[in-house]
Amino acid sequence: MANSKIAIINDTPVHPGPGGKYYTFGGTASFIGSILPLLESRGEDIKLIGNFSVKEGTNIQVHQILKDSNLSFTFSLFLYFLNHVSDKDRTYYFHRPDHLFVSLFMKRKKLLHLHGNLRENMSQDRPWFINFPYLFLEYFALRMADKVIVTDTITKNCYLEKYPFLEKKLYLLPSGFDSIYFFHQDKFALRKEKGLSENKKYLIYVGRLAYPKQLHEIILGYNEVLKKRNDVELLIVGDGKDRPVLEREVSSLGLKDHIHFLGSLSKQDVCDYINCADAGVLISVTEGSPISVKECLACGVPVLVNHVGDVEDYIFPGKTGYFTSTTKPADIAANMITLIDNSRKMKDECIRVAGQFSSSSLFDNLFKIIDDMK
Repeated sequence: MANSKIAIINDTPVHPGPGGKYYTFGGTASFIGSILPLLESRGEDIKLIGNFSVKEGTNIQVHQILKDSNLSFTFSLFLYFLNHVSDKDRTYYFHRPDHLFVSLFMKRKKLLHLHGNLRENMSQDRPWFINFPYLFLEYFALRMADKVIVTDTITKNCYLEKYPFLEKKLYLLPSGFDSIYFFHQDKFALRKEKGLSENKKYLIYVGRLAYPKQLHEIILGYNEVLKKRNDVELLIVGDGKDRPVLEREVSSLGLKDHIHFLGSLSKQDVCDYINCADAGVLISVTEGSPISVKECLACGVPVLVNHVGDVEDYIFPGKTGYFTSTTKPADIAANMITLIDNSRKMKDECIRVAGQFSSSSLFDNLFKIIDDMK
């Protein structure tokens, strides 16, 4: 079904890149960047509200809201909804409950997509009166939503237990990777192209440099690896507000020659660097259905993870990666070394398992949910 109206709301950057794709970083932004070309190809009437830009000549409407904090973004979004009451037949596609809540005066069809458990994502050491405003908004946003999508079973069960009224409008939809970009390529040819050593072992992290990602623990674990062997380097792909702090930590530990901050890259470059790596790593306080792990697997690269989100659906110890049960540097280091030493024999199983999470098939289910709202 096509020629319908949809508005997508998001506060993280989504901007046009080469080949008609979108330049993004972070799970939610990557997801939106992947679906936009498909929505265009379906002939959808698209409006983007938030931290967006589009290439010249496109028919996509954009209302930019560029703010440094979620609080200021949400307030600006509230003002936008107060002053824009048209598009009665447009479906509004939100990715945070608080963003949906501020549309309370706008009677439109509303789809909420939760890319992880935001309740868990909130810092556990904060007093209740700081967390309460979000939890208050979340309850009413979930009531207001016509349909709610979650990306993993843990989040689904958590929200159904907390909010039984969601039972008839909650959908489980894991996040998928872009198989056009992410597939196995020749490791050593790409290392030569990127100026990386053929004789080193490379670990790679791909994602935001900010909470809930635990980059501090990854760096300390890697530091322990170097005490046992000197042939391993760490590539950090991504950007975020914690980058200056992490760079200072790396410098203070004397690791500047061993840990490489590559910044935000195009999707093609991300794929190239993953293919250069021997193993990936993701340690996080909370996740939904982390796309970066599936992207690594699709390239034949096994991943070290902790028990978050839906990773147990595709990380199988000794076959597609390993789990670390603690954040102790020594434990992380031991798992990193074991993974690197066994990564080559895991390649084929990684690629096979990743095939179940290609975005092309998963997006069909998303579009069915959207079409059913028309």
